[in-house]
Amino acid sequence: MRTLVVTNDLPPRRGGIQTFVHEILRRLDPDSFAVFGPAESESPAFDASAGYEVHRYSGSVIPTPRVAKAVAEVAAATGAGQIMLGSGMPNAYLIPLLRRHDLPTALVITHGNEAGWAQLPGGRALVQPLNGARAVTYLGDFTYRILSQYIQPADKLHRLSPGVDTDRFSPGNGGADFRRRHNLSNAFVIGTLTAHTHPPMGSRRRRFGHRFPGSLGSGGADPRRRQRRQRRCCAGRRNRKAHWNQSRGNCRGNRRTRAQRNPKVRDGGPRSSMDGGRVAVGRPSDERVGNSWGRLTG
Repeated sequence: MRTLVVTNDLPPRRGGIQTFVHEILRRLDPDSFAVFGPAESESPAFDASAGYEVHRYSGSVIPTPRVAKAVAEVAAATGAGQIMLGSGMPNAYLIPLLRRHDLPTALVITHGNEAGWAQLPGGRALVQPLNGARAVTYLGDFTYRILSQYIQPADKLHRLSPGVDTDRFSPGNGGADFRRRHNLSNAFVIGTLTAHTHPPMGSRRRRFGHRFPGSLGSGGADPRRRQRRQRRCCAGRRNRKAHWNQSRGNCRGNRRTRAQRNPKVRDGGPRSSMDGGRVAVGRPSDERVGNSWGRLTG
């Protein structure tokens, strides 16, 4: 069955989600899907070289009856019988609208912000539409722990975290020219990547403040974060400050094993949709992504 990928995040617009979605799509069989996305000024040039069929919508792809009707028309024209959403929230609200056009949603790719939606007041109701999909992906353990409380059964959740393209990001791939251009040839450079390193995006925040004062990413010393940890750690104790100082933030209330945080770790870790149950490291092969696609949308 052919799939129509519906997304508001697609190149040539630049961004992390746009790149994520495009890198997945370009590794798939182009005959197995078509894409429905927003029109941009540079769309014609990108679409000509994308390697897959793209249909552009004149406005933003948001969950409205008008957009759902346009998606249904493109699905009929392309022979698609099911939908994949390139991002979870808020476009998960398209799922019930598309169901009225007899278009089931086979897969929703989430990018971490869905966990933030789930933790807002009334969060269970906010992310409820995700339950209308046959399968939902997640990036890491943090996102899984949150979404598994609201998406039932939890077997719907599949890990999807493509690795780094080692052909583009590798030693000797332009670094010498960059150092020469910025006069860094003999300098000791410390760089930190700030994107996707905080818990809401599915990975642990890097803390370098105690070793490199003033360095980028030294947010671990934020007094507000310390106060939140103290409240969590010392809840129910009469003298919270004394207990915090004595335990150095490692009391039993703040210390849980990985297996306790994520029950699936006991069975060998969260399932990965990329490599038959194991998390892939490095560049995902076209074959592995294709197998995942077939398993999740078939």
